[in-house]
Amino acid sequence: MRKFSPLLLKDNFTLAREGLKILLFSIFLSLSSYVKFYTPFSPIPFTAQTLAVFISVAVLKEKALFSELLWIGMGILGVPVFAGSNILGPSFGYIIGFLGASLFLIKFLPSATSFYGYLFLFFSAHIVIYIMGVGGLMFYFGWSIAKAVSIGVFPFLGEDILKVFAAVAFTSIIRRKL
Repeated sequence: MRKFSPLLLKDNFTLAREGLKILLFSIFLSLSSYVKFYTPFSPIPFTAQTLAVFISVAVLKEKALFSELLWIGMGILGVPVFAGSNILGPSFGYIIGFLGASLFLIKFLPSATSFYGYLFLFFSAHIVIYIMGVGGLMFYFGWSIAKAVSIGVFPFLGEDILKVFAAVAFTSIIRRKL
């Protein structure tokens, strides 16, 4: 029989707290997919998902990847967490791009210390998402790269610029608090 140890209790509490954060950010990412609207020129909706991904990395750091994997796992199991109907739809490349952007940010965001550093990194993370998203559109629809970029990137630039600035503002605030 194990002896009671306050240290063991502390470790279990820390594990539970971190698991709860991962779960809450998976839910946050899921809810951000419901902030969406479609346009007549793209099968990909405008969503708040990239902002949720960026905020999760700013808060959870490397654990953000777990929240995204949990989110993807919920979607694979049939929970309606994606902006599209399922993971194998037109948004597939973007979903994979979220993971790529997170890995990129996990690697480089800790070294950023200024507004311009955050700005550069979040814009770069969007490029990762765009590359994967365009690849997914080309695969799913059989489109040329020009058509995939014109439908899967250009319509989103204005909205994504706003999300980048929101992520920079949030990250600047959260970094000062930590």
